Amino acid sequence: MKGAIHIGHLIKSFGKDGYMRMSLQDGINKGKITLSYMLIDVNGELLPYFIEDIDMELELVKFDEIHSPDDGRKLSDSKIFILKKDLPTKVSSLLSKEDVALLEGWEIVDQQSIVVGKVTEVVIMPMQILLKMDRNGHEFFIPFHESLIIKVEEEESRLHMEIADGLQDL
Repeated sequence: MKGAIHIGHLIKSFGKDGYMRMSLQDGINKGKITLSYMLIDVNGELLPYFIEDIDMELELVKFDEIHSPDDGRKLSDSKIFILKKDLPTKVSSLLSKEDVALLEGWEIVDQQSIVVGKVTEVVIMPMQILLKMDRNGHEFFIPFHESLIIKVEEEESRLHMEIADGLQDL
């Protein structure tokens, strides 16, 4: 499904009331996610499951439709997705390094609302992520980090970021 982001998977039933143990991807800021539903991959199709109770820190979820360990077994080892539109503004806090690659082709706008350029490539390194930019045939790199994001305009594929003065002139 377009616009869905993989955030982890369901492991197995937990307890007798239909709770499911989750395993969330590294880098997901569990404190910033507030969800009413998740999309679960069932036989290659993403189906919405509404959340009755969730504890992101303990990685436990209770869906409306799951009432017993037997019900939960049907979803064991299933991938969990959420829609990008359900992400908080600080989108990078939830994105895995693979999902950041989706920024390719996006327009970057600086803190003075000046278009910096378009992302031509996302370079993922062990300690940081760099956005390779193109502006009028001039290529340069800017660092990508959650603390630099000002605003996300997903419909326009535009990301507003705090960019250090002179960085694009290097």
